[in-house]
Amino acid sequence: MKKDFSPCRTVYPMPSILPPPDHPRVYIRLNDIQRIKNNLSKPENAVSFAAYEDNLKKPTQDIGTENNNYNGDVLAVIESRA
Repeated sequence: MKKDFSPCRTVYPMPSILPPPDHPRVYIRLNDIQRIKNNLSKPENAVSFAAYEDNLKKPTQDIGTENNNYNGDVLAVIESRA
């Protein structure tokens, strides 16, 4: 049995959605890159940017433990390199 949703459309009209011309599911777009780079030098981002740069120098060898193979430090390095 097919449901009829037409009464909903009269009460709640469908919005007109126009996706951007580039890929609609991309989190960061080409025109965002320069603004992001400029924000890296702001004082409120200094600690995070220093941690990011430090993570780029670290290896990604997972030491883990015998009961747990999760290592948050390794995950942070992988995220920094992504």
